[in-house]
Amino acid sequence: MTTRHHGETEARAEGFEGRIEDVFEWITDHARQVVIGVVAFLVVGGTAGGVWEWSQRRAAVAQSDLAAVQITYNLAMGSSVRSVFVAEPANADQAVRARDEAVAGFEAVSRDYPGSVASSLAQIRAAELEIELGRADAAQTRLEAAAAELDADDLVRGVALRLRGYALEELERWDEAGIAYAAAAGVQGYPDRPSVWLAAAGSYARAGDSDGAADAYQQILELDPAFAESQQVTERLNALGGGGLPGGAPEPTGLPAGEPAR
Repeated sequence: MTTRHHGETEARAEGFEGRIEDVFEWITDHARQVVIGVVAFLVVGGTAGGVWEWSQRRAAVAQSDLAAVQITYNLAMGSSVRSVFVAEPANADQAVRARDEAVAGFEAVSRDYPGSVASSLAQIRAAELEIELGRADAAQTRLEAAAAELDADDLVRGVALRLRGYALEELERWDEAGIAYAAAAGVQGYPDRPSVWLAAAGSYARAGDSDGAADAYQQILELDPAFAESQQVTERLNALGGGGLPGGAPEPTGLPAGEPAR
């Protein structure tokens, strides 16, 4: 049950989910340090030390609840507990129910642990499932709100904005997609920024915004000349004045460059 508009959508979604999973894993591995950094300034004396310990425990419980929702979803879809790419069951109604229940579960985690890393990740995961359910508009609204609650240089904000760009692509709201991708690429610590700038350029070009596309291509040339060469960025940039992409150049998308079709 989807409303996607291009043939490569399934491969793109899985590839994007793989990238999201990689980032989630990094954040999970470092979540304890993140929490410590946020509350360390409170650790002055016994009372503040108690607050610090409580925060650590709360973060651990939040992560556990987040993982529990994902495990339940995997099993409901007929996949193994540790599956990264969840197989689509033969029964379409089963898939819809599983996704609906998982969205509700992730929303509950977000409500129970407001302001936490787990809350932000839960909102992102819920939005992913909404896109798969053909609810890209609801997903992009959810992601916009999630990103607004995060610091400008927060890695999770980059994840939310990149996925929002993808949701806006599904809605063919190209200019907004370009803006979302550009904002994600602007997060300094976000991995694979050149690919996100490439997605921004593609969306701007589809929107007829040559200036926006040109700026995005220039960002790629400055960030990663080797990637720019592999993606024919100079040719793309030159082609903007000629009304299109160079012959044979792949269309930019929200996927990391070179992501294999699945």
